[in-house]
Amino acid sequence: MNIFTVIILICYGVTPIPECNQSNARTSMYGPEAKNEMACAIQSQQYLGQTSLTVGKKEYVKIICRRTSIGKGNVG
Repeated sequence: MNIFTVIILICYGVTPIPECNQSNARTSMYGPEAKNEMACAIQSQQYLGQTSLTVGKKEYVKIICRRTSIGKGNVG
């Protein structure tokens, strides 16, 4: 079974969108897990709206939906 890890980044406006990642974002946080890409997009926005994070005028939000595999081989 595949699930998605939601990663929410607050990026500086001077950073090109493809180059913004967890190591150079102003803020990086994990959101709730999601079952598919659509749920990832919706849940991450809902989650972000419930936090106290602020996005400055020269910043933007980038959402990463990283696929992770969960299955019999990964159970400890």
